[in-house]
Amino acid sequence: MRLQKGAEPPAGVTIYQAPENMTYKEFLETKIELATESGTVINPAEVNPVLKPHQRDAVMWALKGGRRALFESFGLGKTVQELEFCHLAVKHNGGRALIVLPLGVKQEFTRDAVEVLGYEKPVYCRTMDEVHQSSSEIVLTNYERVRDGEYSAGVFHRDIPG
Repeated sequence: MRLQKGAEPPAGVTIYQAPENMTYKEFLETKIELATESGTVINPAEVNPVLKPHQRDAVMWALKGGRRALFESFGLGKTVQELEFCHLAVKHNGGRALIVLPLGVKQEFTRDAVEVLGYEKPVYCRTMDEVHQSSSEIVLTNYERVRDGEYSAGVFHRDIPG
């Protein structure tokens, strides 16, 4: 929208202008909001040694940030990274981990946890009763179970009433 010099903007429209001593790019950079880190810093030696360097770095980055996602290409090992992230998050913060996944990859998560990482088998749970009966640190379920409200976050996070 272009306004004539001196004209008033329409109702509800706010016009921002960079200060005289600032370029427009510098002005825009002041508007960028960075995500704060809310996670846990871990020693690289704590990461399972079977992870490749890029996987170790991604797990440490995700743990440090606390609220991060790994959007990686096919074949980079997201499954083992997610399992390792969950294992270390539980180790450092308590609670349990929930991985919500398509049923078609459940076997891959189970196999990688046991055969690649050497951890206990994650348990697939359909209901909260099954979650309560399980002692597994990592619980697997599918999207529809969460969508349909069959899960309570309190079981998985110590700060949320369960």
